[in-house]
Amino acid sequence: MQRLKYFLIRRARAAYYSPQGRRVITFALGTGLGRALALRLLEQINDSANRRLMIEGIQVANATPDRHKAFIEAARRHFAADPNNPIRFDVLAIAMLNSSLQNETWSLLNSAETEKFLASDAAKTSLFGARISVGHEIELYHEVVADARRAIDVTPGALRARIDFLKSAYAAGKLRRERDAIEFVGRQFKLMPDHPGPATDTEIEKILDICAETTIGTLQRHVDFQKLKTGKDSRIGVFFLSSTEALGHAVLDPYYFVALNRDKFDKFYFVGPPRASYRPASRGCLQIVEQYGDYIETDSDLLMNLSWMSLGHHTVGNYTLVIDHYWTLLRAAVHRTHDVRDDFQHNRWHFTLPPYYHVVGEAFCAERGIDLRRPLIVMHVRDKGYHGIARQSFRDCSVESYRAAVEYLLARGYQVIRIGDVAMPKLGVTAPDYFELPFLEGYRHELDPFLIARSRFMIGCQSGPCAFARALGTPLLTINAVLHYTLLPSTLEIACFKRYFKTKEGVRTEMSIHEALDARADQLDNSYHFEREGITVENATAEEILAATRDMDAWIENPTLEETPEQVALRRRVMQQNNVLGREGLDLALPIADYIGISLDGYRISPSVVRMRAEPVAIDHVAVASR
Repeated sequence: MQRLKYFLIRRARAAYYSPQGRRVITFALGTGLGRALALRLLEQINDSANRRLMIEGIQVANATPDRHKAFIEAARRHFAADPNNPIRFDVLAIAMLNSSLQNETWSLLNSAETEKFLASDAAKTSLFGARISVGHEIELYHEVVADARRAIDVTPGALRARIDFLKSAYAAGKLRRERDAIEFVGRQFKLMPDHPGPATDTEIEKILDICAETTIGTLQRHVDFQKLKTGKDSRIGVFFLSSTEALGHAVLDPYYFVALNRDKFDKFYFVGPPRASYRPASRGCLQIVEQYGDYIETDSDLLMNLSWMSLGHHTVGNYTLVIDHYWTLLRAAVHRTHDVRDDFQHNRWHFTLPPYYHVVGEAFCAERGIDLRRPLIVMHVRDKGYHGIARQSFRDCSVESYRAAVEYLLARGYQVIRIGDVAMPKLGVTAPDYFELPFLEGYRHELDPFLIARSRFMIGCQSGPCAFARALGTPLLTINAVLHYTLLPSTLEIACFKRYFKTKEGVRTEMSIHEALDARADQLDNSYHFEREGITVENATAEEILAATRDMDAWIENPTLEETPEQVALRRRVMQQNNVLGREGLDLALPIADYIGISLDGYRISPSVVRMRAEPVAIDHVAVASR
């Protein structure tokens, strides 16, 4: 019997890794018999890490939400038939973890059944890892760190297989618990022994020493050459960068690192994965970044994973390792700008583009009829197909509602250039001065920042491409903005916020931006948070987008334009919020969020939209656009 069991498991694994076998498995999982057989085989895998990998593979093969649910229901029935079996419960939990049912998964993993199995059979299951994974996904960071500490006491090395130690380190960084973050990184990469209980001071120091030693070894030949070239030692700042997919982080993380540290170091190095691992748009950002320091490729898992950690600044000789993630950098920018004793000021300095970008951009525009002597506006609208991450869906919007604003800008003599990708829906404006860049022959990713840098202002939506406007100092109109503590303004920025609604006891009422601030909506970081708080957002209307565009146009025409009463009121309310958050500090649910970025200069709300929402007014698109 044992031989037959292992034979079937081996055959299933072999089939999964062949194209034909994958098709057979996918077909089989669509049947009740196939699901039952899969569950029987999974129950025979004694190693919890391998079992988790196999279930992840099954959910990938299942492909659709309906099939995921069918497999989960089969796993639920399988467990119900033997409710004292920890392996069957583990299979159910991991199947749910790898579906879109994250809130339901969290409920299951906080049930009495989970606690029972964690108390008696934790080593046989992946339940601690599953709790950390789902807690990381829905951003319950206190629970993630607490579970990591519990897991270490029970099964010290069990969180390593599926990088759950790294997820725990990230959570600790968001909670400003640097020592825990360092320990979890050390445990992930076996830089300390697998013993229960917290790391000792000596072990923490050793983890940091290994990080520094690995980094300096990676940089040594480059630094030696630099010393030979200049004839002197330099103060070296090292930043870890591996934003291979996220365009916004690929440009903003290094921008804030350099802006915050320009006076501290003589030479910057950026350490990250091979350039070939970056998607083209993010790889293009490296060309901008490398004007300010050398990008050094590494194949070290340790160094590549430091980019999303917050472990502090550590100096060895003339090297300083700045292990800060995006949220730490933004927090420093806000606090230092508000500190009257600090010379740093947000937006005092910006990136510029390499000459190569201008060569590419000017040639393309000449070929495609974009006249760089005339004013232009770059527009980006994040639609639901942008990356399909469920927890960020509250940031999506629809391009059709921008039509009136585009027509207004065209009537004003602007060229309007929409950026994005070829998967975005077309707006269908046929005017000669309207261009949808990704669909034009010869389009290259370098064109996005080139045109943003030359824009009178950009129309963005708190998504990747607006990072270019912030890093290059281009004024920004943020349509369908969402309140968030990390939103740091561009040099001149107007916001047209999404509409906020609160549902309580079945009654849904609209909230003003002031009421949303009172409800701490700026601390909500993903769709699960919004769902828990009973808050929903809706897109701005076409009339509101048009009105905000006119407000921005007027401000750009006259940058000395005085703030309206609506703008003054918001500024005062935001500063009040910023001061309250600063006083609460570590008592906050998310201590790293002890500020609100739009308390910095340069940010205004669209006064026209505020008035329209207080007293709705119908606007004739054509009449407004023709004025």
